[in-house]
Amino acid sequence: MKKIAILRCFKVSKKCTGSSCKKAFKNKTASFNDYEHNSEMVMDIPCTGCSTDSLKEIIISAKKFKKQGVESIHLSTCIKLNCAYYDEFIEELSNDFLVVGYTHALKNNKKA
Repeated sequence: MKKIAILRCFKVSKKCTGSSCKKAFKNKTASFNDYEHNSEMVMDIPCTGCSTDSLKEIIISAKKFKKQGVESIHLSTCIKLNCAYYDEFIEELSNDFLVVGYTHALKNNKKA
């Protein structure tokens, strides 16, 4: 069983429940279509916000993910669309995890 974490945008999480990310995971669509049905989402957390310490704080959180057995981290579609640190998150997290750079397609059916 593969353990997965989703990292969502802090700003967007104030108005978004993450339901599209969770629905894509549950239905094994979009970025989750290659996972087995017994895969488990063990964490779904927002980033720490837009600051110069964001990357450092995400790496600290990722160490906790590793202890929980997380193998794959999905950066939410909102991070892909809004985050200035998106590429840095992928680069650093890829040292220890399979990193997928989105979670679901946009609501108007455009690909993320």
